[in-house]
Amino acid sequence: MRQRNHRGVLVAASVFVASLIYLGRGVHVGVGGGDEPAFHTDEAHKLSESFYFHLLFEERDIDHPLWTQDFYARTNPPVAKYIFGAVLMATGQRVSDLELQVQFENLWDRPTELRALVPDAMLRVTRAMSVVCGSLIAAILALTAYRIGGIAAAIIAPVMFLGDTFVSCYLQRGLGDGLLIFHVLAILPASYWAATVLLRHWRNLSTPDSPVRWIRLLTATILVPGLIAALAAGTKLNGGLALLAYGGGLLLAAAVAPVNEPIWRRLALVVAVLLGASVVAAALFVAVNPYYYHHPGQRLIETIRTCRDWVIAMQIRPGTGLFPWHQRVAAIGYFCMRSPMMPLVKCLGTVGQWIVALGFVLGLIGLPAAFLPVRQPSTLNSRALRTAAWAMAAGSWTIVVLLGTSLWLPLLWDRYLLLPYAAVCLIVAIGLAHLPAACRAVVHVLRTKTHRQGSPRTIALASLVVISWVLLGPTDLVVNVALLNPMSLECGSESVRCRRYAAAAQGQPGSTIIRHNYGLALMDRREYTQAAIEIEAARLLLGDRAEDPITVSVQRCCLLHDLAEARLRSGDLPGAADALRGHIAEVQRIEDRIRPRDERVRTEFSRIVAERRGYLAQPAPRTLEPTGSHSQ
Repeated sequence: MRQRNHRGVLVAASVFVASLIYLGRGVHVGVGGGDEPAFHTDEAHKLSESFYFHLLFEERDIDHPLWTQDFYARTNPPVAKYIFGAVLMATGQRVSDLELQVQFENLWDRPTELRALVPDAMLRVTRAMSVVCGSLIAAILALTAYRIGGIAAAIIAPVMFLGDTFVSCYLQRGLGDGLLIFHVLAILPASYWAATVLLRHWRNLSTPDSPVRWIRLLTATILVPGLIAALAAGTKLNGGLALLAYGGGLLLAAAVAPVNEPIWRRLALVVAVLLGASVVAAALFVAVNPYYYHHPGQRLIETIRTCRDWVIAMQIRPGTGLFPWHQRVAAIGYFCMRSPMMPLVKCLGTVGQWIVALGFVLGLIGLPAAFLPVRQPSTLNSRALRTAAWAMAAGSWTIVVLLGTSLWLPLLWDRYLLLPYAAVCLIVAIGLAHLPAACRAVVHVLRTKTHRQGSPRTIALASLVVISWVLLGPTDLVVNVALLNPMSLECGSESVRCRRYAAAAQGQPGSTIIRHNYGLALMDRREYTQAAIEIEAARLLLGDRAEDPITVSVQRCCLLHDLAEARLRSGDLPGAADALRGHIAEVQRIEDRIRPRDERVRTEFSRIVAERRGYLAQPAPRTLEPTGSHSQ
């Protein structure tokens, strides 16, 4: 067993080094430009935010007005700022003011001009930091996949993750996405350690207590997971999923543990452990952010509310909002299982999508098969028990990440889908590694003339796999691409996309979202008159009721904006002006309903209204941009 443990560490270390070389070779910082991958305006923003490392750790100023006055200090958790700032300081560089942030505010939509103001040396440092984070992510994926699925899974998971063009580009830029994924993913080995320590504790209840035993239990189950959860949530608020994933893994361990301890006592200990880890995480989350030093609960609620209001403004401009749950599921399914940037899809096209879907289904079904058998006491000290601990941690982590993202995802931005894509890569790798064994089991059942013991279960599992694969792979029943904004997809030519959306609109004429997206696809083909008809039909389907939820009001707002655009391009200037006036009225109605308290959010709403009114004031309005055409 010790040899296998060492082999797993060796696999993870090898993947880390290989990933470091692969990602590092693709990074180039030109002198004043010419970067590879291309400069992202948020890189300047992340550099500017490292000023808060200087403010807290060098100046030691926790009462500076910027902690409460700066919008990003109040809404963006600070861990990524501190890490980038520490790395910059270690290389002899520092950001001692917010001048770059001011330039970012003025030039965020002019990346070439903004790039000229970013020091090349600083950009090299932050990009190198992101490459290290990406390599650590690949190493944890490989380690987890190896423990559950063997060497084949350990190879597939990092290759599938880093082989995606979008993923590799973001992990080679000086952004905080790599840090977020790494911190959330780090809860996986922590959950495994905590589960094994708890299992040993329950097994040895009859033996005398010792301080070492309790110190190990406290460290493995409370301190380390609490620290990791604080780092994850302190990088971005959705990093709080790490604590939920940890809790799910421990609850599974308590439920299936092959020990004589009553289950209610096991669950009571797990609940106590989770409360302790939550307290540690909350204390550290507050400790690293001076904004929360006064009235932390009230200010955290205010942060969440401000982020919600800001997201609503972003759904209006630049658009690409995701509203009902099934639309968010479609977004996750497309970018994580069907994107043409994925390595299997790039190589095999539609067949690659089907293979990914099959691997995902096999992986999800294979995880319970890995930990449910350990309820037999005879497997307590076996290799299967350690595999089961990894499987419980991976299963809980995957479900929490995918479900949590599908409940939260507000915008169709590929950066928001990097974390669920890591979960999909892990499960697909485990599933594909078990594919040969699954095929052998099916062939054995088909060749067996008499129903032996276990064959009905195998047939039931095979049926479940086939049905799930059909739902996720060849059909659009779950991953309905027509629910997604066509201007955010990379799926064929304009004509191919338009035909796909036309077929969907004919099949579901009562779907507001599909009719709207079909109108956008027609605009992409410059068929503006027909596009206006489709978008107007979507608006009529949505209705206009004062009691509609905010999400419906935002959806109506985007529809009116795109209707104005389509009518303007088709030459219907009075109709465009009428739709634009309706759009402005809807924006103001939304602002009145949410009553944003933050000055920055109110300013953004005022800017949107002023910009739209500026179109109306022009004798011949210039072309508007349909929702979803702006950069992230």
